[in-house]
Amino acid sequence: MRCKILITGAAGVLGRDLIRRLGAQNVVGLVRTPNALHDVLPANNVYSLSDFYSNKIPFDDIAVVVHCAFARSQDGASLAQSIDFSRDVFHAAVSNNIPAVINISSQSIYGAYREIPSTEDGPINPMDMYAVSKYACEKLAAEISHNTKTKITNIRLSSLIGPQFPERVVNKMISAAINTGTLKVVGGNQVFSFLDIADASDAIVTMLKTSPKHWRDTYNIATSQHYTILEMANTIADVVGNTDIDFTPSETHQSVKNDTARFAHDFNWRAQKTLRDSVQNIYAHIKTASK
Repeated sequence: MRCKILITGAAGVLGRDLIRRLGAQNVVGLVRTPNALHDVLPANNVYSLSDFYSNKIPFDDIAVVVHCAFARSQDGASLAQSIDFSRDVFHAAVSNNIPAVINISSQSIYGAYREIPSTEDGPINPMDMYAVSKYACEKLAAEISHNTKTKITNIRLSSLIGPQFPERVVNKMISAAINTGTLKVVGGNQVFSFLDIADASDAIVTMLKTSPKHWRDTYNIATSQHYTILEMANTIADVVGNTDIDFTPSETHQSVKNDTARFAHDFNWRAQKTLRDSVQNIYAHIKTASK
């Protein structure tokens, strides 16, 4: 009986968090470097790309593939490789009659400015090469799975935040507040909508507990919170303490808002983490790591 979840890119932040929540006995991990998961999965549950391309994955045991593997990059070669691998994963799922695939996509396909929260059926305006590549994979998924037994659902995630994402503006601002006691804010009205990694994992696990027969083709997974960079700075300053905000007004053109009604309705799910919750967690991690 099919009962395992195959996670591609299982050594990444989202993959590891999913393993923790699902339990190692329920997961098969697909990674570039097999020993990358030695601390969270038994060796016989970990497979390499070589295993994948030599047909050694135990697909008869797989109920759902969660496709997380994708280059977080603007490098054309890396993105092309990610698109090729995504195509191969979709084909493998279909040819092995896997019931369902969750394809991790991105909110970035909607663009960097959207005054009205983006719905799954709204305009597509990819903001960069990464976003174009993610959208290309969505189209591949639809074409490859058309008229097959495999349901492929695209999850357009908000930008994830947590201690594991030092490249995010939230993490950089917290580090600046700790190290300099000052946050420099230019503009102030840029609107962001980040999603805590804990909420992202929880949403996907919630989805996995339901029948794929009822899944729609596309979902936004996001928080209903939208906040300006100045509001972010004020929250960070309040959590860190002893922090001044050096504010320079400027015309800005960024507004990232996502409509979450479809996923909330179908799975009775809401993000639980507030911006303050995420900031407190990241702050605590940075302070602990610096000791």
